[in-house]
Amino acid sequence: MSQQAYYCDSIRFVKRCIEKFHWKDLSEDVVMDIGCGDELNCCKAILKRFPNVRALIAVDKESTVFQTAKFRHRRIEFCVGDIEERFVDVLLVLIDSSVTTGRLAVYFNGYKFRDFFFLPNNLTQIL
Repeated sequence: MSQQAYYCDSIRFVKRCIEKFHWKDLSEDVVMDIGCGDELNCCKAILKRFPNVRALIAVDKESTVFQTAKFRHRRIEFCVGDIEERFVDVLLVLIDSSVTTGRLAVYFNGYKFRDFFFLPNNLTQIL
């Protein structure tokens, strides 16, 4: 699949999230793109639709992803971690308590989850 096709898939995914969760404004929200890859397609799609999103956290298990990523934006923070090692349940607590007082949205776009018990209810609805 071409990079353009991956980006188009990300745009469609963000549109589904907008419809499903009735998003109108993410200016108070922190969004995680788990399994972001070096093109950061979901981050780009979210920024295109919501340029005032409070913050984006791009997560990937390979540190080289962020070394080779060409796209940078002041609202994107990079985080290396493997979802299968369950770092996210700890990260969710840290983000919720120290980064934002708004809602926390989490997106999945590349890994298989072993457990679903720590995921927000709305995330499991779209998987």
